[in-house]
Amino acid sequence: MSASSDKKKRSASGFEAAKRNGKDEQSHKTTKTALYSVIAFAVLFLLAIFINSDLLRQKIPAVTVDGVKYAVADFNYYFENAYMQYYSLMSNAGMTDNLPNSQTSLKSQIHNKDTGETWAAYFESMALEQMKNDTKIYKEALNAGYTLSSDEKQQIDDQLSQMKAQYTMYGYTSLNQYLKAVYGKGMDEKTYRKNAERTLLISSYSEHVKTSYTYTPDELETYYQENKNDLDMFTYRVFTVEAATIDASQYSDEAAYTQAQTAALDEAGVTAKAYAAKIKSEKSFIAQAKAYDPVAYEQADSTKSETQGKSLSSDYVDWLKDASRRAGDVEAVKTSGGYEVVLFVGRFNNHYATVTYNQIVVKPADTSSPDTTDQAAADKAASDAKQAAANTASAINDAWSAAGATGDKLSELATTYKDQIDTASSKLQENIAKNVAPDEVNAWLYSTARKSGDHTMLTTADGTVYLLYFSGTGRQYSDVLAETARRDQDEKAWENALTTSDAKKTIFFAFAK
Repeated sequence: MSASSDKKKRSASGFEAAKRNGKDEQSHKTTKTALYSVIAFAVLFLLAIFINSDLLRQKIPAVTVDGVKYAVADFNYYFENAYMQYYSLMSNAGMTDNLPNSQTSLKSQIHNKDTGETWAAYFESMALEQMKNDTKIYKEALNAGYTLSSDEKQQIDDQLSQMKAQYTMYGYTSLNQYLKAVYGKGMDEKTYRKNAERTLLISSYSEHVKTSYTYTPDELETYYQENKNDLDMFTYRVFTVEAATIDASQYSDEAAYTQAQTAALDEAGVTAKAYAAKIKSEKSFIAQAKAYDPVAYEQADSTKSETQGKSLSSDYVDWLKDASRRAGDVEAVKTSGGYEVVLFVGRFNNHYATVTYNQIVVKPADTSSPDTTDQAAADKAASDAKQAAANTASAINDAWSAAGATGDKLSELATTYKDQIDTASSKLQENIAKNVAPDEVNAWLYSTARKSGDHTMLTTADGTVYLLYFSGTGRQYSDVLAETARRDQDEKAWENALTTSDAKKTIFFAFAK
């Protein structure tokens, strides 16, 4: 074979090899591409699992405050609690119009029209602020070596036991399923317990700090005198003369509408002052209130109030607290919706001895029902419930009397009959002020003839029966009030003195509510 032929053959072989190698390389590239696709899919699949996992929300920090780490589930706990507290506050105040729609995402509802802030952002800021405040107290508690007592831990156990007994009522098959529905992904019994225990530890430690303060009698009296406008008790009577309602649709412009409102308010003022001019005593006040509105003020005590200074209405607080005020003074006070006719009865400085006593309380069973149509049957059921309570109380009283009717025996019987009495209130009552107990009980406790060791059984208007043992007088009520207010003030000052940084969100905060 010639060199030329050999060269051509080698060239042809090389070309074929190149073609084969090209095909092999292309095949290899295709295989690698397919492998990369499989890996990418697997990574995305695993990432999706990770993103939606409870583990992410339970373990990886979403918020940190001064080194304390909070996972997504922890933040959700605070977020949901902020929502529930706000919901409860607005509902109890009758301000349901200020609540977001519970059937729509909070992220899609505007809370503040001026700023565009959503309800989700609003509750988020509340939650983060609470986490910040909690953290500084939590760290103080840990540094002090403070721990929950066995009774406090039992509170958490009882709370979880109650949840376990009720979750089926809401259509859930397990406690974890219920907790996840309420607090979001990542929440389970263990995570909930951790957060609940931390919350209780913070509350318990704050209370521990508050009760650690001590004050002398002179310090308490000085504090009381410096704050008597808030601590004194004011007794007064009041009824409202309402201005006529003005329909805005009946007026062509805002100015005319405002003028009509002013005229209505002025007319209410004339009426109120005419009633006030006729009042010379409490008796005449009661008569004038009833003359103005026979239904609303039918009962003599419907206009009477006994209120601590700090809780007086802003409409007439300054008038009542005026140092020149004397019993029998009357005033018609202008408000936004009319006038209040106010009679000053008296101001009391709470310098009297409280009472301490032991009690067992037996309440009639609740027989009320919204479906009741047979009034006679309903009345009989209520009467039977009162009689059953009376029978139970009589049996306890007989056993008590036979054993000498001592305070210790009454406490023992409270345990014996725990399933038949109101256990929450059947215990020693210490330093109880006037008019705290029901009228019948209060009258017996504060009788001038009352002495240590006295005992009785009496029944209130609603059929509740009280077995009472009078231990004696307690602390001066002004000291009780001053100490309570001073402790609150000092505990707040302690809390405000603690410092901490703002809550910092991590990239994983995106998985929070």
